[in-house]
Amino acid sequence: MITSDEALNLDRVPASAIILGGGVIGVEFASVWRSFGAEVTIVEMAPQLLPLEEEASAKVLQRVCRRRGNQLELGTPFPVRSATPDSGVQVTLGNGKQLEAELLLVAVGRGPVSAGLGYEEMASR
Repeated sequence: MITSDEALNLDRVPASAIILGGGVIGVEFASVWRSFGAEVTIVEMAPQLLPLEEEASAKVLQRVCRRRGNQLELGTPFPVRSATPDSGVQVTLGNGKQLEAELLLVAVGRGPVSAGLGYEEMASR
């Protein structure tokens, strides 16, 4: 189980990955890793990728992701049942489906780091 910070420091592309979170960070890693040949499954609790964006935009992105070969599990709660770094990860989703991969990227709970860049002053003008 790794975060996006740790994913940036990997010295290789994983053969397979489960990405918890279909927001911007999760989708970016899915796209990059898939481009390098990784088998990727994105698990998102909301009914669409990029849950904070317009539904129409999310649907287009979902079609592109699927066409590229990414697996999507949308509207799916995600309890982790087992995660052992030596042998990969095994998870059981809230719908009972079981997934296995080399690693699990936890891409939820991430936010922008923009404090002190002057955006607050610009917004108050």
